[in-house]
Amino acid sequence: MALSLDATVGGVAANAFTDLETAQSIIDATPNSSAWGSDATAQTQALVYATSMLNVIEYQGIKSNFTQSLAW
Repeated sequence: MALSLDATVGGVAANAFTDLETAQSIIDATPNSSAWGSDATAQTQALVYATSMLNVIEYQGIKSNFTQSLAW
């Protein structure tokens, strides 16, 4: 089963803070943007992994919806 990206703000099943299009725009504005590559599957995996790393950091404040899956 392919990994799907869900960047729904406040979503119960969200697994990323941004979508591929927005991530590509950010990457395009950085040095060494070619390292991002063009494989959508690898990019999706990278975004989900990065989100999981950011999501374990303790942030101030509370979730706007207690059913949302991500910290912010």
